[in-house]
Amino acid sequence: MRVSKTFKLNRADRAWNYKRIGEIARNKIIKLVQKENINFKQTYEAARNKNAHYQQKFDYVDNLIKKSIIMPKYTDYTPMQQTIIIAHELGHYAVYKNSNPSVINFLIKGGKYITYLNEYLAWRKAKKILKKMKLWKVSGVEGEFKNIMYNSLSTYKPSEKFSVFLIKRFLKTLYIAIKYLVLSYFAVGLVYLFDMEGIPTPINLINREQEKDINSLFFYGVVFFIYLFSLIIKIIVIKTRKDR
Repeated sequence: MRVSKTFKLNRADRAWNYKRIGEIARNKIIKLVQKENINFKQTYEAARNKNAHYQQKFDYVDNLIKKSIIMPKYTDYTPMQQTIIIAHELGHYAVYKNSNPSVINFLIKGGKYITYLNEYLAWRKAKKILKKMKLWKVSGVEGEFKNIMYNSLSTYKPSEKFSVFLIKRFLKTLYIAIKYLVLSYFAVGLVYLFDMEGIPTPINLINREQEKDINSLFFYGVVFFIYLFSLIIKIIVIKTRKDR
């Protein structure tokens, strides 16, 4: 993200006391947010939840129609801490800026590890933004940034090992694949049996010159076996969710 001279702290700005520098930086970063056509709001709801966040909305053809950074109306954070938090939310915007909606949706809803990655990437962008604003030259800012960043990331850090996460994702994917396999196998097989019995069907699956007898009991046995296997996978997936 490009940060022009208007949004950078000059020597005179950095010569003030820490609180005043924070106030100047907060005003500048809010103007930077608005320059990116992002709606900056402070709400009572965010104050009650003690939570700041970035959100964006798309229309039905995936055109971005609204971008917002929501901050608490009232907060115990110092001006400098508020600046760092706004930079983090602006970091989310920077991460999403060149991504398509499916990638954004994956980063937001892709599970604990993906959410953690999403937050980490936003903090990396936030650090670059603050450096471009010359805030890294202010004594104490780097340390305060790290404190806020690591405290925030700790709330998103998954408790389970990455290998366990991969196994769960694999089992969930396997269950979905088997479920659709059962449905497709059953549907095609049923049409095939109807066709053999001379019952009218929308499509003809049998070449009458090569028609062979098919054991319906065997067919339904295979369907039952696949369905039973899918149930076992589902039980394992449910159990792993309960063990979180």
